[in-house]
Amino acid sequence: YAVSCGMDGVVKYWNAREGLPLKDAVKKDIVFQRLMISPDGLRVAAACEDGLLRVYDLERGEAVVTQRHSHMPVRAVAYSNTHGFNICTGADDGTVKFWTADKGELKGCIPAHVRESGGISAVNSVAYDATNMKLLTTSEDRSVKMWLRVYTKKQGSKDVVKYGESAAGGRSDEEQREIKRKRLVG
Repeated sequence: YAVSCGMDGVVKYWNAREGLPLKDAVKKDIVFQRLMISPDGLRVAAACEDGLLRVYDLERGEAVVTQRHSHMPVRAVAYSNTHGFNICTGADDGTVKFWTADKGELKGCIPAHVRESGGISAVNSVAYDATNMKLLTTSEDRSVKMWLRVYTKKQGSKDVVKYGESAAGGRSDEEQREIKRKRLVG
């Protein structure tokens, strides 16, 4: 199956083999930026222009999770393929957040494309590798970064996920110049 969305707030559910729409799964007055079907095919996670992560039950067409990522648009969303289908989102504020897919509980946040100088670059895409130990992010400034999962630990009854930037992560020209300046000055 496949899903599609548009500026009209309609999420369509498709038979991908035949290229035929099965039904309109969701009809809302919302601008969806990106969609991702859960690995079990029962839900769709939506990155929304209004700064929210929404997860819809495809059968009922109802939101089962609604969480605020940012006051800026959310542009990227991805499901992990293990551990209860966790969700990752990226927004225009340069941050990436990790959520439980079932209840939408926040598990962690990284300032993925926030510069030390205070500038930000919108996160355009997020993608897990097959092991969920690496996360790739891309941003408006044309940088690509790889994040390595450092650990998952319990805080009370919640798991908290931490990622650290990999040395293999790409940096924009501006960030590379900033690093060189710091080395020369410091």
